[in-house]
Amino acid sequence: MEFTNAGNFEHITFEDITFPFNCFYMKNSNTLPHWHNHFEMVFSEKGCCTVYINGLSFLMSENQLIIIPPGSLHSIFPQGSCSYCAIVSGESLFEGLGADPHILEVLTPFMSIGLYPPVHLSEKDTAFKKCFSLLNELQKENAQKRNGYRARIKSQMIILFSVLYESLPQAFFKESKSPDSTRLIKLSLDYLRLHYSERITVNDMSMYCHLSIQHFCRLFKACTGKTFVEYLTLLRLEKARKILAGTDIPITQISDLVGFCNSNYFCRLYKKYYGHPPSRDRINPPEDG
Repeated sequence: MEFTNAGNFEHITFEDITFPFNCFYMKNSNTLPHWHNHFEMVFSEKGCCTVYINGLSFLMSENQLIIIPPGSLHSIFPQGSCSYCAIVSGESLFEGLGADPHILEVLTPFMSIGLYPPVHLSEKDTAFKKCFSLLNELQKENAQKRNGYRARIKSQMIILFSVLYESLPQAFFKESKSPDSTRLIKLSLDYLRLHYSERITVNDMSMYCHLSIQHFCRLFKACTGKTFVEYLTLLRLEKARKILAGTDIPITQISDLVGFCNSNYFCRLYKKYYGHPPSRDRINPPEDG
């Protein structure tokens, strides 16, 4: 998966531009706050993680799934050891099928921006068993890529949408605009993506968003799952991790490049978050990098 960031909006480049579908596997890895206009389902294969979507938080336990509506600001943080999978599907996957009004009926609600809130399903929900079975089939088809797998994935996705459409009340599908607080936090995240290497304080960001420090801190934590300082630290560490894996720039210089004023402090933080010193990622680049 390749990302081209305009801030934290993700322009996802799929392996096959004619077939915008993929499964992304994460193990003990944070998914930092971002948004895109694709349909996304996330489910925990092992352990628990907290999923933040437009200021709401969901504890996703093993064998539970969450549907993230297109355009939603979301992030995922494991709670201890955790493996999870994200299935992402672009709207153009279904081009040509929109002429069928019966397919359009179940497709449009889930691929539209701002039409429904997040969906959290567990074994107690009637649709869960069917959805979970379909998710397993989708993973298998995407991994094996046997002849005709694209047609089978499209049909399985449509069946998935129809199962969800049947199980959710019609009142569920109504305009669900992101609150203004989400819009402001998106702006602050875009700013941080561009200026993370500079000296930035919480006071700077609260003024940028025209909010009091207390209000900004409360909104930022609710929308991202992290405090401002925690997020900025994680962002800088992720940037450093990618530089380590892709260049031979000395570690002391990398710490300066990503905004840490002290290389010893940077190395201590790196080991705290990743469980090993930065030198190891230079020798063995991270798989999810």
